[in-house]
Amino acid sequence: MKRGYILLGLLLLIVIALSVVQISVSNMLSTGGIELAQVQDEIHGLQKDNAILKEQIYSMASLTNIAQKADKLGYVAGVNTSTLVIANPQPLAIKP
Repeated sequence: MKRGYILLGLLLLIVIALSVVQISVSNMLSTGGIELAQVQDEIHGLQKDNAILKEQIYSMASLTNIAQKADKLGYVAGVNTSTLVIANPQPLAIKP
């Protein structure tokens, strides 16, 4: 009879201990989920900023933008637009 009470008490103690462990693990996971959501929001914001910066780079490097800046700085296209043609081009390297 005394052995039955000891076994019952031990089982009750194990159930209580496992419940406390489950509660603590659930609490850690819930706070980890909140931190994960914040990090993901930050990642999405940085990706959006990165895409905007890429678009700005593309627009600054476009040929029309470069031509407009050259005109503002006083670049004048050549008057004579003749083409130079070499009749007998020499090779750059001699073949052995």
